[in-house]
Amino acid sequence: MNLDTLPFYEQLELFVRLPDAQFRTLCKTNKAFHSICSGNLTPDILERFGPGVTEELYKRRFFYFYDQKFLKYKEEMSWKEFYNKLAYVYHLIDTVPDVQDYFGLKSLVEENRLTELKILQDIVKNKERSIVAIAISAISGNGNLDILKWVTSLNWDQEKIKEEIHDVIGNFDTLSEAIFNSFEQLPNIDIYTYIIELRDSGK
Repeated sequence: MNLDTLPFYEQLELFVRLPDAQFRTLCKTNKAFHSICSGNLTPDILERFGPGVTEELYKRRFFYFYDQKFLKYKEEMSWKEFYNKLAYVYHLIDTVPDVQDYFGLKSLVEENRLTELKILQDIVKNKERSIVAIAISAISGNGNLDILKWVTSLNWDQEKIKEEIHDVIGNFDTLSEAIFNSFEQLPNIDIYTYIIELRDSGK
C-alpha cells in the first residue's frame, strides 16, 4: 500500500477504520504508517501532515470503535496512550479464557495497570467477582495501595461478595491465607471483616 496514492484524509480514514489487529500490523510493516502510529514523525510526514497527526489518528479511532463512556478514564493521557489501554483491555477479554478470575487479572494488578482495571470493571457484568479477584491479587503482594484503595471503594452487592469469597476460600487456600494475614492494610474493612469471621468460624 502506497500512502502517496491517497489524499491525506483518505489515508487517515483508512487508519481509523482498520480492525485493531490489521492496524497494528500495518503500523509495523509500513514505514509511513509506522511513523504516524508511533509518533516518531519523520521530517517528510511532519511536512505533509503536521505534528498533530498521531493524536488525531488515535482520537478518531477511539470515537470510531469505543463507547464514549470510557472518556472519563482518559484524564491527562494522550489519545495514543488512552487508545492503547482500551485496546489492551479488549484484547484480554478476547484472548484470556476467564479474564475475571485471579489469574486473568493478576498481570494487570502486578503491573499496577489501574486505568485498565477500571475500564475492565466498567465492562464486566459480574462486578463482585472481579472485585474479589483484584483484592486477592493486590493483598497477596502483587499490587500497590492505589489499587487496594480503588477496589475497596467500589459499590458491591454484599451477598454476591460473600458468594465470591466462599469460592475463593474453597479454591485458593494459600491466597485466602494471604488475605487473612494482610487485611488490615485495606482502607475499607467491611468485606474483609466477613472473611475473618469465616476463617474463625472454621467454615
